Amino acid sequence: MKVLLLATVSALGCTALSSKTSQHLVLRRVLRTKENGANDDLASYNFTMPVDHFDPSNKDTYPNRYFVNDTYYKSGGPVIIHDHGEAGIADRDLDEDGVQILPLRLAAKLNGLVIDWEHRYYGYSRPVRLNDTTGQPLRGAAGYKYLTVEQALEDVAYFANNFNKTRLDKNKVIRDTTSLDPYHTPWIFVGGSYPGNRAAWMRIKYPDIIYASYASSAPVQDQFDGSFYYNVVARSMPTNCSTDMKAAIKYFDQTLATGAINDIDQIKAAVSIAASRDANISTFDTGLDSTNFDTASDLANAITLGSGFQTYAPGRTTIVLCDYAQRFNTKSFLKDIIKARGVVQQTAVLIENPGDNAPTENGIAATHGRDGGKYAFLAIIYGIVQAKKSLADYRSNFVSSPGISAKVDDMSWNWQVVSQLGNFLGSDPNNVTVVSKLCNSTAIADILYKREIFTGFSASDFPKELQIKGLEALGGWNMSVSNVMFTNGQFDPWRSYSVASEEVGAPKRTVSQSVPKCNQLPQSGDVFGLVFAGGAHADDMSQSTGSTKGASLDQGLELFLKAWEVWAPCFNQSRDDIRNGKGVDGNGHGANGSTISQNSRATRERCTPMAYIGALLMLATVFAV
Repeated sequence: MKVLLLATVSALGCTALSSKTSQHLVLRRVLRTKENGANDDLASYNFTMPVDHFDPSNKDTYPNRYFVNDTYYKSGGPVIIHDHGEAGIADRDLDEDGVQILPLRLAAKLNGLVIDWEHRYYGYSRPVRLNDTTGQPLRGAAGYKYLTVEQALEDVAYFANNFNKTRLDKNKVIRDTTSLDPYHTPWIFVGGSYPGNRAAWMRIKYPDIIYASYASSAPVQDQFDGSFYYNVVARSMPTNCSTDMKAAIKYFDQTLATGAINDIDQIKAAVSIAASRDANISTFDTGLDSTNFDTASDLANAITLGSGFQTYAPGRTTIVLCDYAQRFNTKSFLKDIIKARGVVQQTAVLIENPGDNAPTENGIAATHGRDGGKYAFLAIIYGIVQAKKSLADYRSNFVSSPGISAKVDDMSWNWQVVSQLGNFLGSDPNNVTVVSKLCNSTAIADILYKREIFTGFSASDFPKELQIKGLEALGGWNMSVSNVMFTNGQFDPWRSYSVASEEVGAPKRTVSQSVPKCNQLPQSGDVFGLVFAGGAHADDMSQSTGSTKGASLDQGLELFLKAWEVWAPCFNQSRDDIRNGKGVDGNGHGANGSTISQNSRATRERCTPMAYIGALLMLATVFAV
């Protein structure tokens, strides 16, 4: 059975815009069968965290939440920190009732202690006061001052270095954490999507704290242009369908630019129902008052079935859409449209098409001459509506675990995207495939984010450019790092920004299952990890109990355990080498192969055991970008 996951919407682009929310990197939550419940016994804690790690004069603190699952812990086992990134944590996130969850499967094999970590500004880990209604800081844009990748990474480092000073009084198996600091116990960072980025970044910046990482679906190539996302969508379609899609988008753009009013109204009405939640003709908003940009955004959202494509892959999304679209009966449509009066009736004729046409090798546009683009557009809308109904039926067997603070989470993520992470999900106007040129990355940044989402903010509230220099220095899709395994789904659109990217300009690296030696980089610039055939976004983070053997989680777990057998024996030597300024490998190199400065080594050699914590913080500074 396929893994069933719900992607909590999170990074803006031309997918999921009709409600002015975002869909970007996503923390995928488990979809459970309706009888399954939450784990009410999971122990929750708060850790006192500095608001600003980089300003010694700022003494403010806030409570950062985390959960602890010690079900499988035995003395000597690792600490496995499961990062939730852009969503608040909930007790059911480490509940395996009806599902299997990667960090717990890993803990079961390694006798590990699992920590479920909440990212600052998400859930109830709030360095500043946030309005639960608007999702924004009470101080406006100024309140986002402490929401940066760097601050959030330092949170984990600070927590890990002080974890042995806490007590797990709510837990049953272990309460004394004295020996669970990163020096005495290896820490493994596990995350999918943005947390996958954090898994890799933590190992590079803090190898003294994170000994190994499992980075799933990590789009580490942060840049302004997010058009690569849609290339995967286009490639997932049969040729006749992708050809029709290009013709449909061309017709859409030309009509909105120079078409007759009636044709424009028909387009907006058709897109409105395609983008609506239930595609119900009796309740849809005709969308006639929508701007051209919003209509283009809604169409892009509809084509990817919201977050459906990245969550379920082509099999339940674009393939279904294309199958229906290619069976659209144009003769029946022409016969019935003559009788229709008004936009609502015309739209009803479209979505109630019998869909009994025989598909052709070249598609619909190629067989309808000058009007090919128009009929391709109608067929695509019909396909979207039917695919949404099919996906809704599939989802109806499950319940999602919605975010505990959805508005706050959504707005915090929007700020991270617009201020630092980028990858604005829009089209490439010079190479239009499945998204209108009206919905390009620049329009997404300027119109969607800065005008429609952050209404009330002024232009001066936003950084003049993305604050990504520090992230670029960590390597992007050229990143190479020891003791990290990267996994990606074949049809995950975020793979386009990963170390396994196949896009133009990407290094197109070989993904190898050959385990590198401990604290050594993969050979020949390879990427150690897996690309799951037919896989979607973060497929391996969880799966339904009873899933077919060999599913993504099983494959990923098997390879990581194989790697751990190689890496784990080096932990004791590695920890002392790092403490003594000799790097992760004993030869003066960082986790990404960079050379540690002589000053850094001298500092390490002067360290005494009593100064250990201070030395760790100094090392973190050395590796900070």
